[in-house]
Amino acid sequence: MGRLRIRIFLFVFALSVALLVVSQQLAWRQADEQAAQLQVQQLQHRGRWLVETLRFRIENQVGPQLWLPWLAEHGVNHDTLHHLLRSGAFSRIEQLTPEPLAVGDSEAPDLAALEPHVTTGQWFAIWQAQQLWLVQDHLLTAGSEPRRLRFLRRIDLGVESAAGEPLSALWIRQDQQWRPLWSQHEDLSADSIRRQLQQIGGAESLSEPVLTGSARFAFTPFQLLHHELVWVQQSWISSDAMAASLREWQMLALGLLAFLLSVGGALWLDRSISRPMAALARYMRRVGAGEERVAPPSLPVRGELAAVAREFAFMLSTLAKREESIRHLAFHDSLTGLANRHRFAALLAERLGDAQISRLCVVVIDLARFREINDTLGHGAGDNILKQVAARLLGVAALRQQVARLSADEFGVLIINVHPAELMQGLSQIAAIFDVPFQVDKVSLEVRASLGAAVYPEHGDSPGMLLQRSEIALFQAKQQKQRIVVYSPEQDGHTLRRLTLMAELRAAIDRDELSLYVQPKLDIAGWRIVGVECLVRWHHPQYGMVPPDEFIPLAEQTGAIRQLTNWMLRKGLDWAKRWRDDGLQLKVAINVSTVDLLDPLLAKRVSGWIRERGLPADALLLEVTESAVMQDAEGALPMLRELRDFGVDLAVDDFGTGYSSMLQLKRLPVGELKIDKSFVMGVLRSADDAVIVRSTIDLAHNLDLVVVAEGVEDDTTLEWLKRFGCDLAQGYLLSKPMPADLLSLWLDQAPYLCAGREHVGLGHGPVEL
Repeated sequence: MGRLRIRIFLFVFALSVALLVVSQQLAWRQADEQAAQLQVQQLQHRGRWLVETLRFRIENQVGPQLWLPWLAEHGVNHDTLHHLLRSGAFSRIEQLTPEPLAVGDSEAPDLAALEPHVTTGQWFAIWQAQQLWLVQDHLLTAGSEPRRLRFLRRIDLGVESAAGEPLSALWIRQDQQWRPLWSQHEDLSADSIRRQLQQIGGAESLSEPVLTGSARFAFTPFQLLHHELVWVQQSWISSDAMAASLREWQMLALGLLAFLLSVGGALWLDRSISRPMAALARYMRRVGAGEERVAPPSLPVRGELAAVAREFAFMLSTLAKREESIRHLAFHDSLTGLANRHRFAALLAERLGDAQISRLCVVVIDLARFREINDTLGHGAGDNILKQVAARLLGVAALRQQVARLSADEFGVLIINVHPAELMQGLSQIAAIFDVPFQVDKVSLEVRASLGAAVYPEHGDSPGMLLQRSEIALFQAKQQKQRIVVYSPEQDGHTLRRLTLMAELRAAIDRDELSLYVQPKLDIAGWRIVGVECLVRWHHPQYGMVPPDEFIPLAEQTGAIRQLTNWMLRKGLDWAKRWRDDGLQLKVAINVSTVDLLDPLLAKRVSGWIRERGLPADALLLEVTESAVMQDAEGALPMLRELRDFGVDLAVDDFGTGYSSMLQLKRLPVGELKIDKSFVMGVLRSADDAVIVRSTIDLAHNLDLVVVAEGVEDDTTLEWLKRFGCDLAQGYLLSKPMPADLLSLWLDQAPYLCAGREHVGLGHGPVEL
């Protein structure tokens, strides 16, 4: 802005000077023209009056006489007059204004000052170029008539002295040549006068002197017969110098005025343009730097800058609203309107920095099997459930404004200043909101949830640590199938174990640290073992035997589930080949996940492994969970059909725990349906479980499906299943999962027939392995 102000000042200064110079020149020219015109008019008037006056005086004189004393006083001596008389026979020579007219130093000569001189016989020749006529008597010769007076013209000629002294000279022109008769000063030489006369074209021509402030000389020629008498008289024109000096002062005054105008204009421009622009620039820089709530600068209400400021303010207002909307979207969940994970962490940090808060509890809530709701009923139903959960959490008075949605099916809650004795009560109050079914399109849905909690300051003093430990507690709740778990330091070991297992699972598969376990399936009607379900166990070098419920979810999270499934398929088919070679016609059942079903090469690999071992296709049964199929039914169906067309048998595992519809179940190319053990184990204690199991058996038979009951642990349950027509049974009543290499030994001791062998084992009940 400093450079802009300098440029504005220089521009205004130059413009002011130019305008003042032009206007002054025009004013001077107009004044000169008016003065010249006025002087011409005055000189013409004075000239006519003067001629008449001189004519009257001369015509009324008695006789010719020579005013010798008067002339002598002005430098005309007797020799000069005698010479003049001889050369021209003058009867009278009259000099008009032989001395300079006194002119003051402070004012120019005025024509009115000439009047007293004219009336007394004296006249001063004004240096303006005008035709002014003077008169001179002629000599009267004997016997001749008096001659008439003759009017002669006057000219002005400038001759300048080197010393600047008054100079006077008397010249005569004879035979077309000018000769000096007398000169007061040697500088007034003949050559100098001659050059001046030649420049004006002779004595009878006119010339307007240049007003330079220096001396001027008046030449008054008198044409007498063949001679001309010229009186040269120097007169000081101090008025010229005064005029030049006046103009110099005027130029100085103009310069000062231009400077003052420039300063004033620059100040005005600075106040009306530069300062508002600087203020607007500072405002823009502060806004650009990210400052919030910056007050706009005070600008004039009119003008372009004000319009720019208004438009900029409007733009900022629009951007502020948009930024506020973006900020809200960045820190809030668009579906529920709750704070998101980032905002929840920031809110937690604010509460931790509040001196009035001594304790708080961070709660993380996970909705069980929420993905199945989305896949079965659609995302609209899932969104409806999420909104209802958010509304119920906000409805808890102690949690208002402290609720967030952390992920798709995970919520976060802060409980402020909770007393240790009231912690479980507050957590139970949160868990209680899931006791009431959720209504979706007139359908009641029971949504279960797990809660993990961490308390400040016992479990951490930073947002990251509290969130991490509350999620550790949540993981424990889900693993232990508990509703509420509060963090304890012992759980960190489980977290470290979990991270270690996740990192080492792939290597464990490659190092063959996994083992294949099997659990027999019993044909209830024929009391025959017809197949086995293949299970995997991990013998970790540090943690020992790791159960599948612990590492299979880790395999799904890390993407190692395909590698694990391929290992089980190869191992299971190897044992199927070995058993068949031993005469045991057992069908091996292996679980596959949704990720496996979306693998386009799964059927090709399975068919290739079966052919390599020379097995029939129906020697393999692939079990898919109800939730896995419903998660992406359209994507899984083509692969299931391809496997069925090859001859592989298919089964739906854990039926009853998902949200599949009868229409979707009918579309699946499966031949077997397995009832989840959670229902089977309760048929003798719960009428509801009994109804569900009976209905499932009837439904499966109506769809020509084989029914398998999991979780059979006693003879009474087995008899109940047999009475209601269940086809196959699996559970601890028969055997716990055993290593695959012990199956033959178990069959030798078990009281069951086996497909491919016509005799039972030696035992009379369950075999302890």
